[in-house]
Order: sequence, then structure tokens, then C-alpha cells
Amino acid sequence: MPDLSRRFNIEKIPPAAKQAAFATVAAWITSRRQFPAMLAWDEWINNRDRGIQNLLIDGDDCAPADHQQAFDCHDEDYTDVNKLAQLVNATLAPAAQMQIKRGAVRATMTFSADWPRMVQDALTALPIKLGKPAALRQWLQSRHPEIAQRIENRISGGQTNLAL
Repeated sequence: MPDLSRRFNIEKIPPAAKQAAFATVAAWITSRRQFPAMLAWDEWINNRDRGIQNLLIDGDDCAPADHQQAFDCHDEDYTDVNKLAQLVNATLAPAAQMQIKRGAVRATMTFSADWPRMVQDALTALPIKLGKPAALRQWLQSRHPEIAQRIENRISGGQTNLAL
């Protein structure tokens, strides 16, 4: 599965045409059925460096990969951002922003509070430093209740019912 930069050959585009190419790529990414859930997932795991190279393509679907700058394991120069939310704010009209925001908030409601326990159980079987799986579980559990509000704060387009 190639990443988006290879699918759209962005590196080979002359500088003058890159803005239009970026808009095309942004429109394609944000129109994917699973985009709101990916945005919500990145918010939950605090992934700060999602780029188009971190999205794998399979036909009309895309999936996130590479969580190097996530789980509060960031290089010092990474500010608190959600790059997928930035993409929405930079490229979509307010009505489309609102649609993505609603979808991302809905996606957070499908995230199970049991997932952190399942991650801990899976990691416990691996040769990882003792205590790390439990610490990751605790970290994920602490962020779980806040995801929807964090998304509400990240995306510009209007207010959802969450703010009422």
C-alpha cells in the first residue's frame, strides 16, 4: 500500500503547483469515510506528527500508520497539535469543518474504555520494560473521557451540540 505522497507524486510537482496539489490531496483525505475516526484516534493517542506519508492507501480507503510522535513521547519541538484537525481548518469551508467535527465526535463514542486494558494485556506478553504496559493503560484511560471535548476545541467550524 503506497502512502499518499507517492500516490499523488507530490515530491515531483513544481513549487508553483504545490498549493493546488495540496488542496487536491487534502480534499481526497478529508473525504474518506474513515477520516473523522482517524482524526479522533490521533487525538486520543496524542499523535502530533501525522503527515501524508503516514497514511497508507488501499483503493479508496486509507489507514494511519506510524505513531512515533504519540502517547506523550514527543520530541521537544513538537507542539500540541492534531495535524488532521489542522488540515480540516486550513482547507475546508465552515460547513464541511462542522461535518468532520460531528463525525469525529461520533467516532469517539465508538472508542471503548476497554481498549486500554486490551493494549496492556497485549503488551504484557512482549519483552517490554516492566511497568510500561500499565503506564500506557493509565495514560490512555486518563485521555478517554476528554477526546470529544478536545476535538471540539481543535476544529474551527462552528459549534456542535457538545458545547451546549
